[in-house]
Amino acid sequence: MPIKSFTPTEIGILSTALGLWLDSSLEDIALGAARRVNSTAQLNPALEISSIRNLNLSAEGLLDMTKALASRSEVAFSYRKTGATKSDNRRINPLGLSAWKGEWYLVGEDLDRSDIRTFNFSRITSKIDISKKRDMYEIPSDFNIKDYLIMYNAEGIEIKARVKKRQAEALRARAIEVKSLDEEWDEILYRSESNGIALKEALWYCDSLIVQEPQELRSSILTSLEQVAKSHG
Repeated sequence: MPIKSFTPTEIGILSTALGLWLDSSLEDIALGAARRVNSTAQLNPALEISSIRNLNLSAEGLLDMTKALASRSEVAFSYRKTGATKSDNRRINPLGLSAWKGEWYLVGEDLDRSDIRTFNFSRITSKIDISKKRDMYEIPSDFNIKDYLIMYNAEGIEIKARVKKRQAEALRARAIEVKSLDEEWDEILYRSESNGIALKEALWYCDSLIVQEPQELRSSILTSLEQVAKSHG
């Protein structure tokens, strides 16, 4: 079947499968298929076919969500919002699933809030339960996951950090506020598109930048540094 005949939803499911294959013995086949999918003019620009090893994601959870999306089944899971200390239970009709700037996102109808919401997979804190019922809903013909991902990321996150003087000029250039603390350090307030991008920036600047808030980002940085330390003995 020609790729151009696939719907956006089918392309999304295909990309998810390719992301899984990139971590298996089917890697060579997956790479060829990924190039073919990427070449079609019908591909959603928001879509990224990425190896799961590069993403903070449970392969099992991604497979479960892909199955639910394909069968149009309701799902339930616990989700912790940015800045929250505890998780809330969510019941969702999945509408779309895609990688976006290094992280995986689900867009779906929140049944308890009667609204379409975007969920970062890294904030799902429980197993994903899938209803046994199929064809429980329809995906609107004009649904485009890109629209929701752009809106979600446009909100971004606000970060407060200590930064060494005359360091991290790129962050200083987009700073909302810079305050001198002492002869060595400044305090900087800036925004980043997502927690994933902010994490990469913080690790890049190493000991020139010490993130103070939000706590979720700070914890992610510490976890990443601990993993690096363990991998190097």
